Amino acid sequence: MERMMERIKKKHILQSFARALILVCVLFFLTLPPQGTGTAAAPAAGPADQEPDDAAREPSLSGTAASGLAEERITSIPVRMFIPELSLDYRIASLGADSRGNMMIAPALEVVSWFNLSAIPGNIGNAILGGHNAWGGARSRLFNMDDLRVGSIMEIEYEDGAIRVFRLESVFVYPLLTAPAHIIMNVRGEARLTLITCKWPFSAAMGTSENRIVAIYKEESVFVIPVPPVLPFPPMEPPPEIPIPPHSMLFSKIAAE
Repeated sequence: MERMMERIKKKHILQSFARALILVCVLFFLTLPPQGTGTAAAPAAGPADQEPDDAAREPSLSGTAASGLAEERITSIPVRMFIPELSLDYRIASLGADSRGNMMIAPALEVVSWFNLSAIPGNIGNAILGGHNAWGGARSRLFNMDDLRVGSIMEIEYEDGAIRVFRLESVFVYPLLTAPAHIIMNVRGEARLTLITCKWPFSAAMGTSENRIVAIYKEESVFVIPVPPVLPFPPMEPPPEIPIPPHSMLFSKIAAE
């Protein structure tokens, strides 16, 4: 009997101790400050935390636009240009810069050059294209490019079969010696397409025309021409053999007629 009473007493002591421990834990958690309301000391700003300068904010050639169609990064290069208002349908050649850093232009009449150090048309940045207004004594379709109406369209076809439509926003004629080349040839900034050609009169002293026509386009829409799958040709049976008499004069008779 005494042992039983002793066990009951110990059990009550353990239960009281457990209740006291639980109460202490509850009071401890209730005294903690709400999570997220404390003020922690801010770490020292390192190079990665500093506000970027204006140059760092400028988008790179492979960046993405903040809005619009240029959000999609295009990787396929342009291969053809069509300007309905000029009845122009020219192949696009991908060229870079010469040894002096100048944009190279294909030495041909019905070819427009894409400056492949600039943006791909439709990507963020300035896509620069240029072509001759005349070559080999003949006029190009670009000869009267300054007559283009604002709002007219241009279509660019890409290597992957996609076609993007660009709409003319502005067109300028600049004297070559005073043209704002730092703006025209700036490959950064918002998505746009710049088309450049020469404008008469020709200067023998400079070896080129005295003026430049600069047209600025913005992308408007895009669609893809579906390429039909290439189906294998069915096996063909060999044609029946037609006996030809020896020393036939068939071909000579046809030629005589």
